[in-house]
Amino acid sequence: MLDINERVQPIKPEEIQAKKIATIPNAILQAVNELIALKWNGHSAKVERREIVERYSKITGAADNRATMENLFFAHAFEFESAYQNEGWYVVYNKPGVGDSDFEPYYFFEIRK
Repeated sequence: MLDINERVQPIKPEEIQAKKIATIPNAILQAVNELIALKWNGHSAKVERREIVERYSKITGAADNRATMENLFFAHAFEFESAYQNEGWYVVYNKPGVGDSDFEPYYFFEIRK
């Protein structure tokens, strides 16, 4: 709880990445970790965003529906690439382009060389 008498300082640029990573729900990171392990082929793993939501829903008991997806988007919960990059992963997020309505967004993970 914030002490109203304590002076809050502006965030420093060198603190922002750690603060951003701290906002990602633990259940999202757990879901991604499990899916990387499940999909690891010895060189890389491709994890679809839909799979992350499904796994997140199983972990948390949240409904696997549009409202859950929208809540995760609003919370920027899918912006976890830098968290994994800090741990030695090369991460690429591929999303659909204009007119690619049947394309499922995915994350591609490789061990950074």
